[in-house]
Parts: sequence; C-alpha cells; structure tokens
Amino acid sequence: MNRKFGLIAFLMLIFATMLSGCSGSTFLASSWPGIALNNDMLYVTAGNTVHVLDTEFGDPDWSYPEKPEAKTMFFAPAVFDGENMILSGFDNQLHVTSADDMRSDEWTFEAKNRFIDSALVADGMIFAANADHFLYALDMDGDEVFSFEADSPLWATPVYNDGVIYQVSQGGVLYALDAKEGYEIWQLDLDISVMSSPAINEDGMLFLSTMGSGVVAVDSNSGAIVWENEMDTWAWASPFYYEGFVYVGDAEGDFYAFDAETGNLSWTVKLSARVLSEPVVMGDAMYIGNEEGEIYAISFDGDADKLKEVDGKILSTGVTDGSLIFFAIVESEEDILAIGVDDTGSLEWEYVPEN
Repeated sequence: MNRKFGLIAFLMLIFATMLSGCSGSTFLASSWPGIALNNDMLYVTAGNTVHVLDTEFGDPDWSYPEKPEAKTMFFAPAVFDGENMILSGFDNQLHVTSADDMRSDEWTFEAKNRFIDSALVADGMIFAANADHFLYALDMDGDEVFSFEADSPLWATPVYNDGVIYQVSQGGVLYALDAKEGYEIWQLDLDISVMSSPAINEDGMLFLSTMGSGVVAVDSNSGAIVWENEMDTWAWASPFYYEGFVYVGDAEGDFYAFDAETGNLSWTVKLSARVLSEPVVMGDAMYIGNEEGEIYAISFDGDADKLKEVDGKILSTGVTDGSLIFFAIVESEEDILAIGVDDTGSLEWEYVPEN
C-alpha cells in the first residue's frame, strides 16, 4: 500500500475515534463547529443548524435553515459574497442562500460526496472541493463552469492568486489550475498526506503543513519546493502567514514560528494540548485555542500567556471584530456552543442553544 494512502486511512480512524460527538454517533474528521463573522453577526455552523448571533451579547437572532433536517449537516465556516451565504454540506450539497431570505436555499449544487471544508469565492466564481476527488467551479447562479479530478479526496479549501487556483489533495498532491478554464498548470507530489489548505503570501509563496511532521514552502509559479523544515509531529492545522513569518500548531500542542523566506525556525512555544486550528490576530498578539479548551495569547516574539480555560474543546479557528475574539466550542458538558472573550481572556458572553 502506498504509504501516504495508508496514512490517510490511519488518520481517519484516529479522528473518528477521537471526535465522538454529543449526538452519540461518531463524527467524521473536521466535524466540529465552524465560526464566521459577517456584518457584525456571528454564524456558527453546527450540525443541521447555522446559529446566527449578535456579536455584542451573543444573543441569537435567527437560524438556518428554517426547518432543520437530520440529513443536512454543516461544520465548515460559512462563506459570504455580497448578498450570498455559501455553506458546505455533509449531505453532498453546496447550499447558497440570498440576503433576501437566508433561512432557505436560493440554489444547491450536488456532488457525489461530502463538502468538508468551506468553498472559496474568487474572480466571480465559487470553487468547492469535494471528497469525491473533484474540485467544482461554479458561477454565482450555481451552474458548473468546470470540474477537475484529483488523485484522491479533496477536503481543504482551495487558494486563489492572480488567476490561478491552488488545490491540495489528501494524498499530498498540490495542483495549480487555471481559474477560468480549469486546466492543470503544474502539480507537485509531496508524497505525504496534507489535510489542510495552503497559506499564500504577498510574493506568491505557498506554505503547507503535512501529516509527515513538516512545513513546506512552494513557489507558486513553478511548483518547486523552496524550503522544508520539520516539526515534532504532524499538523492538521493550516499554516498561518503574517508579516514575514509562518505560524503553525501541531498535534502535541507545540506552536512554531518559521521565517517565511528561509524556513529557519524562529521560536517554539508549548500550548499543552493538541492544536487543530490557526491563530487569529487582534492588536499586537495572536489568539488560539486547543483541545483542552485553553485560550492563549501569543506575542510575535514567542511569549505565550494562557488567558482562560473553557468547558469544552476549541478545535476551529476563531474570528475577531477588533474588540472581542469569538470561538466555537465542541463537547461542552454545559452545552456551550460559542463564546466571546476580550484580549485578557475575560468572558463577555457564552451561547447555549435552547435545544
């Protein structure tokens, strides 16, 4: 068996075991609540409901769909484009609603398998990766413009830059595709599984974290590897690029800062538990949660301060409105679904759904 595909099967087994859900059934990998911010409202995707909350107090405003169905499951953060909200569904469908009535679908697009991660809106089109191995490119009316078949399932959101779409497969193949017509420009086989999206900087350098305990920088024009560096263990989270450095957390709770140009390790801090998300920047610090429900503030010099520990796990990337940081919570004994904290970790509000 090819080692990267054997690793995929192994990792899926690990995560199916690790992420047993509150419903009593076993979650698939990535099936933890996502959170997004749009027009001063929070959108928490959690199972068959998208909870829409006021950011100031965490009060519920409305929810989607108007009548939830057991077969429709959302976990990836919602994506917004003007008057449209785009949701990736575990029911094999991409759901798009309009601003006129976000409680029901404007249109849906059905694939052969699950949409695991969020879609990407770029260049007037929607790009959606599916576990059926296909990347689908749709116009804003839901009509298919093209589809591209990869070597293995596609879970991660693609990345767009200057007319090119970059899509990584579970099998660790990175593809560069023409965003208008979908033809392949180049591909790079990393020969190890990659579960998360690349990051890209202003110079067009792509950064990937792998299940082989590594971070890789790739030239987006040529597809050539520029540098590689190691971590102590595998990383599920995407790299996070910010002002010349690449930041990534791994499965043992170590958080790394690499020089984006050279790949040299700048510093590492220990966050005590598995990190499965990227940090969010507010002010002069990064904020991130871990599997133990701990929230950390990390300076860009590598000083980490544990601000708070909440009831439950923080597995998805937070969002901020500039004054508060918001996190989705999973496996809370108190059924907490989302929280808002300030930059000291003080809890401003918590949201517990009525049901």
